[in-house]
Amino acid sequence: MTRLRATLALALVVGLTCLATLAGPSRARAQHSGGSFGGSHFSSHGGGSSHYGGSSHYGGSSHYGGSSHYGGSSHYGRSSGPAREATPAATFVFVFMMIAIIAMSISQQTGPARQSRFAMSSAEAEASYRPSTGDVSAIRIAIDHRARPFLQARLDALARSGIASTAGGRAQALHEVCIELRRNQASWLFAHVKNSRVEDVSAIEARYQSIAADARSRFRVETVRSGDGVLRTEADTTTHDRGEGPGIVVITIVVAARREIVDITMPTDARELARLLLAFGAIDASTLMGLEVIWSPSNEDDRLTEEELRRVYPEMQRIQDETNAERVVCGYCRSPFQRTYERCPHCGAARSDARSVPAVPTS
Repeated sequence: MTRLRATLALALVVGLTCLATLAGPSRARAQHSGGSFGGSHFSSHGGGSSHYGGSSHYGGSSHYGGSSHYGGSSHYGRSSGPAREATPAATFVFVFMMIAIIAMSISQQTGPARQSRFAMSSAEAEASYRPSTGDVSAIRIAIDHRARPFLQARLDALARSGIASTAGGRAQALHEVCIELRRNQASWLFAHVKNSRVEDVSAIEARYQSIAADARSRFRVETVRSGDGVLRTEADTTTHDRGEGPGIVVITIVVAARREIVDITMPTDARELARLLLAFGAIDASTLMGLEVIWSPSNEDDRLTEEELRRVYPEMQRIQDETNAERVVCGYCRSPFQRTYERCPHCGAARSDARSVPAVPTS
């Protein structure tokens, strides 16, 4: 029963991941460079690592590094030595055994065996069938040119450090990324949030992997990828034109937890976004099932303009300036800038002429 559920859940994960990749933006609309790090541990599989790095659920090495799944010894019945042709008798025995195993798995779900459950008490039976539940949420924030270089470098350093190789490291990385985003709240431009209801862990894992796959499909070259202790890098050899302007960076955080995560209904409200980041930062290692941090562009010379952002990330909405306490808007040129500036860096107008906004709650 457990293996059957795990197999069905894995098939669902793979299917949704492929669907997300195919349904995502085409390469013609994707940003050029990006980076990511993360890892997962879902109890419905009895542990294990993420589909996007580290050891594969199919055996062998990572999908993104090490030996290929199509070379060396295969996990699908072919040995590394000379191939042996299966005899008709062996084929018949194999098919018969597979049919028997499937029939036994189905029989465990119906009939008297399920009713008696080997004379277990009703309380024990209820506990054994009670599914493990979880929740998954994602936040995506576009950061302006002032904080872009620092955050790109910070995320690249976290990826290369291998911090996501352990549950404790992933919780620490999540905490640090949330802090850095809140410190640079004045640079928030656009945002998007995905909520979900509390579900069975297998459904949560499928949704988590689907959201992560979609985020990583928004760029062509993954310059750095760290997943479950496996680091893979790729050089971005494209010559980029800096004439596109100072540029924006889009940061996506996908979190799966063993408890309910606060839902956000107004992604255009900076106060709501800050509340979700606070909730993310409070998740500890024992509660965190999965973490993916994805950012694009990852190459400092690869610039994402606001026009390109609207094409690659059409779901993102502009954050309302009046909800961001760290941000003021110039009364003359209407450009936003950080409250700590005495004058508008765009036109030189005094800060006293800027429009103030209310404070963001800290809890």
